[in-house]
Parts: sequence; C-alpha cells; structure tokens
Amino acid sequence: MMPIPYKYSLRRYIVSYSLRFSQAIEIIIFIAMKSEREFYDYLSIPKIAEGLNIPVPSVKKLIGMLKVANLILSKPGVSGGLALTKTINEINLYDVLSAVEGEGILFPIYENFDIENFPDKNIVIPVIKNSRNIFQGIQEQMVASLRATTLLDLFHDKIE
Repeated sequence: MMPIPYKYSLRRYIVSYSLRFSQAIEIIIFIAMKSEREFYDYLSIPKIAEGLNIPVPSVKKLIGMLKVANLILSKPGVSGGLALTKTINEINLYDVLSAVEGEGILFPIYENFDIENFPDKNIVIPVIKNSRNIFQGIQEQMVASLRATTLLDLFHDKIE
C-alpha cells in the first residue's frame, strides 16, 4: 500500500466547531447550578454573561438558539429571566450541539470529482465510496456518543 504524502494526510483537516457549543453547555449548567444552589427561578442575560465572562451579545444569540431548541424558556418582566425546560440529566450533548450548530453532516464530503482525470479510476471509485462509508460510520458513532452523554454526566469523572 502506497503511503499518503503528509500534505494530503487527514491530520491537517480537523473538523472544528465554533465556541458556541462549549459556551451553550456552560450557559445551561450555569443556569441549572444558580437555580438549584441559589434558589433563582429565573436568571437574566446580563447575570449569565457576567458570571461566565461571555459578551452579552453572544449570550443573547446563544439563548435565542437554545430557546428555539426548547432547552430554555424566558419569562418577560422585572421578575423574569431565563430558566431550563428540562433538568441537566434530561439534556444531552447532541441536544446542545444541534441547537447551536444545526443538524447537518458532521463530515461533509466533496462530491464533484472528475474521476476521468485519475490515472486509474478502478482504484479511485472504491476509495471514494469507502471514505464516504467510513465518515458516515464515524458520524453515527459520534452522534450516538453525544446522545448518550447528558450534561449531568459532565459532573462525573469518566476518564478510565
């Protein structure tokens, strides 16, 4: 088997998501902990932004996404604010990821190859098909793992 030159290696192409995912997790956990330990019914966006050191506009945008996903509800008025619609044991990582990043394909694959330009298309066709199948399998495993991990699980040491 011929080695793939480094410049074409997959090590250079790491899938990356914005900070929204981790910030949204922190917002949900912050609301849960403040509500439980300090007996707040609702928290304001400025209080969340200040507590997490996340700019208010970013918190507003994330809250909007989490509300659309029905993870957070808001109550208007002086005594209003934000609260969770579920416990952190009922919210999994996939819920949060899909709320802030969407439910698209995690590993998009370029589909517009001109196979005729390859020296041996009999080798290339299975490689392209296998890469699609492998990436699909990886995505399915990743989604299953995210769905199996609740936000409460983040409080437990799972490193083995």
